[in-house]
Amino acid sequence: MKHEHHTRRYTHHRLPHVHPHGMLKASMKWERIVLLVFFGNYLINEVAAGLSALVPLSEDGSGWGPYIVFTVIAAIVVGLLSWWFLKSSLRSSGLRAGLVFGVAGALVSIATTFVSGIFGTLFDTGSLAAVWEVLPNFLPFLWDVSTLVLIGYWVVPAALVGWFIERGAPRSATITP
Repeated sequence: MKHEHHTRRYTHHRLPHVHPHGMLKASMKWERIVLLVFFGNYLINEVAAGLSALVPLSEDGSGWGPYIVFTVIAAIVVGLLSWWFLKSSLRSSGLRAGLVFGVAGALVSIATTFVSGIFGTLFDTGSLAAVWEVLPNFLPFLWDVSTLVLIGYWVVPAALVGWFIERGAPRSATITP
């Protein structure tokens, strides 16, 4: 009887339960995603755009050269940031974590563009009526090719990095009795 009481007394240490520090780690992971995505969005919008502006236009005057350079630099930035984020994740779920990082990056980038457009118009004109006139222009922006490119340079490199990290994960071993 005494032994049973002793066992029951300490059973809670072996039972899986939600620990406050476990919840903190999960929220910190989301905070890290958001911070890295905002940092990546800044680097892409400022540094990648600045570097791609150094590329001369083609002879026919099209801007495809700088646009391609911008997309490649943006994909490299996203790849490096996703590797930085994913290196501390579980290797077995690398592809999924990479996809989450890439989709979060695309959504934050689109949301930042929306907010910047609204407040840029408000600060330039000082008129809420001008903001109401600009709002219908956001839906055509979402259906533009540049939005698909944005989604591409966020999701594809992050998914590839996640896939490579997951590929290097140890295979699950079967236990033989």
